[in-house]
Amino acid sequence: MNTTKTIILLAALTVLLILAGNLLGGKSGMMTAFVIAVVMNFGTYWFSGKIMLRMYHAQELAKNDNPVLSPMEERVRWLEAIVYAK
Repeated sequence: MNTTKTIILLAALTVLLILAGNLLGGKSGMMTAFVIAVVMNFGTYWFSGKIMLRMYHAQELAKNDNPVLSPMEERVRWLEAIVYAK
């Protein structure tokens, strides 16, 4: 469902940019806006995870950085191994 929403959002952005290109430059403006939209959509889709992590200033934690999270992480990994082993 999230993939569908993402595709709809990126398609709407593309249409909006093409219409703006048409208003500003006619057919050549539409083509330029289409190329820009394709590049922007590809970059947004491909790098969306990195963009989101940078927005929140996320940092990777080493094992000793947070003694509370480390046992939780180990338990989650252990539980995942059990689930995927079936």
